[in-house]
Amino acid sequence: AGLMLGLGLAVGLGGKDVISGILAGYYVRKRFQAGDRVTIGDINGTIREVGPVSTVLDVPGTQRIVPNTKMLHEAVR
Repeated sequence: AGLMLGLGLAVGLGGKDVISGILAGYYVRKRFQAGDRVTIGDINGTIREVGPVSTVLDVPGTQRIVPNTKMLHEAVR
C-alpha cells in the first residue's frame, strides 16, 4: 500500500507540470495567434506557432521556443 501511495504521489506531482503546460497553451491560443509581435522579457519576435505546451517565435536570425507557462506568467507586450 505504501509503495502504491508513493508511486501515485510521484506520478501526480510529475504530471502537474504537464497539465499546467497544456492548460497554459489553451489560454495562450485564446490571447495570441500567428503573426502577433510580442516581447517576453528580453525576447522580441513574431509568433510563428502556438503549440499545446510551447510557442515558437521568429526572432531576427533564428527561432526561439518559449514555454506557454512563461507566456502566461511573464509580462507579454
